[in-house]
Amino acid sequence: MTDFSMVAGDSKTLEITVNDDAGVPVDLTGASIEWNAARRPYGAAVISKAGNITDAPAGKFSVLLVPADTTTLDGSFYHAATITGADGSVSTLFLGALLISPLAANMTVEQFKVRFPEFAPVSSTLIALVLDEALAQVSTCLSDSDRTRAQMLLTAHKLTLEGEPGRTTSGAAAGTTGAVKREKVGSLEVEYAGMGTSSSGGRSYDRTVYGQMYWEQFGYSFPAIMVV
Repeated sequence: MTDFSMVAGDSKTLEITVNDDAGVPVDLTGASIEWNAARRPYGAAVISKAGNITDAPAGKFSVLLVPADTTTLDGSFYHAATITGADGSVSTLFLGALLISPLAANMTVEQFKVRFPEFAPVSSTLIALVLDEALAQVSTCLSDSDRTRAQMLLTAHKLTLEGEPGRTTSGAAAGTTGAVKREKVGSLEVEYAGMGTSSSGGRSYDRTVYGQMYWEQFGYSFPAIMVV
């Protein structure tokens, strides 16, 4: 296989046979294989995996993709495999196209925790409940990819208002109560200027950085208020 497509966050096993120009399988005995995916041909890898040689004389190897490899990716990529022979020689086996489709709208708890690892300590049961609540609130006018992102951001917003992940890790019960002006994660510190909104409906989302991102990106999808 050279070209393939998949859904972000899925598990997938690539089964690949290496043939020479005459169509004869290349013996992979003693070789090692590296598989990479990048935004452009032979560019910086966004995924890098070791190939598993499954039948060396028949030129067969596999590459296992796990959900964490693609959860945050979508769009068009290129993928390639290189082989290092037993004699140390290196050659490119192929260059192919890879299309990663966005996550399905109703994402899983595992996918959410991969995208927002800060919530990893939080109960999976709680996250599942909040994911369902968020999906019910997200506009059905959005595309599947936008609904997925909206669901993620709204879930993170709701969990933060409930005091997570601090409530789980340290027992703190209070969530964020005021508009976020400054956020610091590790060595990265960001200050938000002019966080006021022109719509009263958006002000509640100022209370967390996730809510701000949600309103900024998806506030347009809320139905307009009719004045009579």
